[in-house]
Amino acid sequence: MDLHWILSPVTQWSALALAMVSCLTLFLSVKREIAMQTRSAKEATEAAQGGLSNIAKEVEELKQGMLLVESSAAAAPPGESINLTRRTQALRMHSRGEAAPTIAAALRVPLNEIRLLVKIHEAINAPMQQ
Repeated sequence: MDLHWILSPVTQWSALALAMVSCLTLFLSVKREIAMQTRSAKEATEAAQGGLSNIAKEVEELKQGMLLVESSAAAAPPGESINLTRRTQALRMHSRGEAAPTIAAALRVPLNEIRLLVKIHEAINAPMQQ
């Protein structure tokens, strides 16, 4: 068996060149794969940031909505009280058996004012009924 060709400088240089090309090919493919993964991670981060900003906007809108609801449901300004029509409606609703929170929500009057109105009405009418 003739193995002298293995020791030939042409064979050694060819094997070395083939190994170098293979290493270069592997290096470039790994570099390309890293660039693709980096780009994919960057796109995912941007998408998450966009979703997060949308959620933050929605939360802010909900807070504004809650503030509007709370301000509309807040107590009437000082000096302003419920008028005679609303008092009558509240007492009628109470006599029908509706709860104070329901009456307050329906008439857009503070709950404490409805409770006070009902207590005063009951206190005034209690001696008459006995």
